[in-house]
Amino acid sequence: MAARKNYANQLAYHRVMSLYVLAPDSEKPVSVKACSPGAFRTLMRVASTTATDPEKARSALKGLDWKSLVDRWWIINTLASEHGARIPLFSTREEGIANQPGRVAV
Repeated sequence: MAARKNYANQLAYHRVMSLYVLAPDSEKPVSVKACSPGAFRTLMRVASTTATDPEKARSALKGLDWKSLVDRWWIINTLASEHGARIPLFSTREEGIANQPGRVAV
């Protein structure tokens, strides 16, 4: 059973790494994997403010290595599942572009 759980976590990890975010330092959506450490930290700080208990969510951000892909995967899962935070993640770059603030649909 443990092997199954680890396999499921590995799939979730790869799925999260292939999602896109709207990074504050980029004009176009970037993958979670390619997002700069500073921009990713900012995104997660903002996401923590949407949590059920923002103070507890902010405490989850402490001590993370923002360059580490495993830490990125962990904090996305933790903020969303344990703290109820809303994190704007997109399946495709095009979906991210369509959801950029200030973009007018044509």
